[in-house]
Amino acid sequence: MVWPRHPLARIHALPPVPQPFAIPVQAAANELDQHAADYPFADEFRSLIHRVRRISECPAATIHGEINLSNVAQRPDGELVLLDWDEAGTGPIAIDLGYPLICVFFDEDLTWHADHAVAFYTGYTESSTTPIPSPEQIVDAALMHAMRYLRFATPRGGGSACHTRSAARTVFSRR
Repeated sequence: MVWPRHPLARIHALPPVPQPFAIPVQAAANELDQHAADYPFADEFRSLIHRVRRISECPAATIHGEINLSNVAQRPDGELVLLDWDEAGTGPIAIDLGYPLICVFFDEDLTWHADHAVAFYTGYTESSTTPIPSPEQIVDAALMHAMRYLRFATPRGGGSACHTRSAARTVFSRR
């Protein structure tokens, strides 16, 4: 299975829009630095912020910003379209490619669905006409999203927010 005529590749090929992406990378990194003290693993958390800052060095294009299954619809002819454009703007392509790593290819039990990831990234690379960020840049963007979501986590038993905490522990333990 591959995402045919990948909608994200088509968007990234558009001329950059005059509006910047709603979450500037450097502002997100500064926000993460401010929130680090809230965590018992503040030092480990801060040690990853440089990876967020370097996302700014990635190729830029018009980006969507929240590529997840609730923002994708399929037309009767099979074409995939993206919904929910409130954060869209010009920004690092890696942001669009990293987001699915934390919210599409893992389920609530942290089961990795490699077939979904292969379909998504194969479709993107086969359809893309723009520079593709490196795998490391894509993981850095996923890390930014995961770190930003961590502040919404709740104590054990808190449903999907608990999933975020578990995912963060997994990321920090694999550093």
